[in-house]
Amino acid sequence: MLAFHQALRNLLLVLVLFGLAPAALAQSAAPNGISVADRARGMADARPWAGMIFAGSSVADGKLRDIAVAPWTGSWGDDTLLGGAGSYRLARFWRFFMLDAELGGAYRFGDTEGGEFWAAAYLRYDGFPWDQ
Repeated sequence: MLAFHQALRNLLLVLVLFGLAPAALAQSAAPNGISVADRARGMADARPWAGMIFAGSSVADGKLRDIAVAPWTGSWGDDTLLGGAGSYRLARFWRFFMLDAELGGAYRFGDTEGGEFWAAAYLRYDGFPWDQ
């Protein structure tokens, strides 16, 4: 029964965050005068780690603009890319800005055998009007 209540709470939170719930529900989900967007920011900041994995195939020839419009016209190459990355929220400042650091790596299998690694810093903004 506890799992059901947690699932229901999570569903309601998603509905509120994406603006799919009635205004009365959104007000009840934001106690003490804190906006729903600020509550979501606080929840995101409480979990500073993020990760992703990805995989894909390369296109042997063709232009990116052609492949983006009609991917079925591409001649797919013999390379496959498999990789992952992890990021950490370093800071939030001026309410809407965040600074994240990322480390990642990937490996290409096929005609172009080889690995790649990267480090990046991201400046993110989350004060868009649709967050309110």
